[in-house]
Amino acid sequence: MRHASSSPRSLDALALGRALGALLCLSTLSGCGTSPANEEPTAPMPTRSTATAGSDSPLVDLITSEELEPYWHTSQPGRVSVRIVADPNSTDRPAFQLLGAPVEWITPEQGAPGTAYVVVEFQLVDGLLNLSLRYPIEGIRASAVYVPNGAGWARTGPVRVVEE
Repeated sequence: MRHASSSPRSLDALALGRALGALLCLSTLSGCGTSPANEEPTAPMPTRSTATAGSDSPLVDLITSEELEPYWHTSQPGRVSVRIVADPNSTDRPAFQLLGAPVEWITPEQGAPGTAYVVVEFQLVDGLLNLSLRYPIEGIRASAVYVPNGAGWARTGPVRVVEE
């Protein structure tokens, strides 16, 4: 299976800035992106998205899509809050809520086998952003393609979910 990755040869400076600015911060610094204890929580993000939704964050659009709803299993221990593994090739971690709780950004080392976490991968090619996520505890991969849309991104078609 081929894993998506970013390649310096396929990213020009403007496209890289757009992709990284609108994507998730995926750095490996532990503790980045967490909210201070005295900060008031924001309203929960919706857990649904339309097939051609535009979003400032493709990750938020993908992870909140209705296609992933059957896989969250919120009644099982360790499923809420959703934990997202940080990727060193991106610079933005959107702060949002999913399933009624803020998402938690973790380092790759914190994504231990047998625990619930999401791994995000991306590739920018010819102006298209190919975004995918894996949810190993459920054995799935979800993916979608996005195009620049003003200051944000627009999904070009449905989210595809494959059981691995």
